Amino acid sequence: MSTRVYLGRLSRDASDRDVEDLFKNYGRLREVTLKNGFGFVEFSDPRDAKDAVYDVHGKNFLGERLIVELARGSRREDRRDDRDDRRHDSGDVWPSYL
Repeated sequence: MSTRVYLGRLSRDASDRDVEDLFKNYGRLREVTLKNGFGFVEFSDPRDAKDAVYDVHGKNFLGERLIVELARGSRREDRRDDRDDRRHDSGDVWPSYL
């Protein structure tokens, strides 16, 4: 089971490689997703994610003081898949746009 970590106050200059280097000593990363000023890092092991949150939260990184927290909720793709599964399981035949 993987665990996602939210990164807030992330420098807009940060690259995937920068973030990978920041978290490389905490375990295997499955995915790095960066947006404008925030992002997510997905760890293979939840214990590694918790260690990273504990150690990196509040540290300066590329001129910004990072917010690092365990991500709340599931990924959008996961939620969309769950809705599709429920629709098919319930026997609904209505299209999703209705």
